Amino acid sequence: MLRSTIPVLFLLASTIGCERRPRIPTYQLVDNVPILTSRTADDAILLASDYCEENGIDLRQREMPAISYDTLDGVGYWCVLYHGLTRKPGDHFMLLIRDATGEIEYVPGA
Repeated sequence: MLRSTIPVLFLLASTIGCERRPRIPTYQLVDNVPILTSRTADDAILLASDYCEENGIDLRQREMPAISYDTLDGVGYWCVLYHGLTRKPGDHFMLLIRDATGEIEYVPGA
């Protein structure tokens, strides 16, 4: 009886009892983990990935992004930098994500 119960319990837990979380893309955290932020680096990278998907940017054609946290005039920002695979001029861009609101600004590469 116990042998047949365990697979059933596992099946129930895996289908209805477990929270499904989005897959976090791989990234390089440039500095130490900041403290007292509204969002984590994982949250910021998910926002950046969603932004790219919604705007037709194919991240498969990019290297692993680098992410850092900084403040400007007392406002915290996550900076996510994407380089292209070719490293040609202009083949990179940055997303500035306002920590408090999640607002994203696209900064094209030069």
